[in-house]
Amino acid sequence: MSKDNHLPPWNGQSGDTFREWATSLRLEGVGMCDKSGSSVCNHLDGSDMGGPVGPPIPGGAQQAEMQRLRRTRTQKGYSLILSNISAEDIKRNLMNTFNPLQTYDMWQYLVAMYDTPMDASRTDDYITQIRRLTIAEHIGFDADSIQHFGSKIIALNSKLNAADRLDDTAIGNRILIAITVTVSLYC
Repeated sequence: MSKDNHLPPWNGQSGDTFREWATSLRLEGVGMCDKSGSSVCNHLDGSDMGGPVGPPIPGGAQQAEMQRLRRTRTQKGYSLILSNISAEDIKRNLMNTFNPLQTYDMWQYLVAMYDTPMDASRTDDYITQIRRLTIAEHIGFDADSIQHFGSKIIALNSKLNAADRLDDTAIGNRILIAITVTVSLYC
């Protein structure tokens, strides 16, 4: 764990390991919002005020303050990323290549290098795991069984590439099928 937050550090592995870490890091960044309405997560995506795809920084009396807030978001993002990487060689490379005002570029580099696509066999494996999940076998029975079952499906679904993920309707249908199967076993 890093010293500043609750994220497990990233060990430098690409693919699923990177995607899970990146999702957790971005969620941490959502909570780091300033009075411009932009967050560190927005900065990583470039959608913060003054970012490449975000709203422009307003002129006039607010300009200096909004520029200061953007610099602060950039520096917080830089620190958040580097403090959550345990692979010293990657951390050293990032620090030698990017300065604290290049956090957006650093994040884009990490995504391009380490968010490698999942091969088709992994996609099929996750979809098969989702289809084979049962409440009785994988969750057990208690007051929150259905909620836990739904969470397990969502967790597996989140490991898929965005294009292959089940939509909310498909997840709901999978939960209903599991409930029906479970009820028929015990009635």
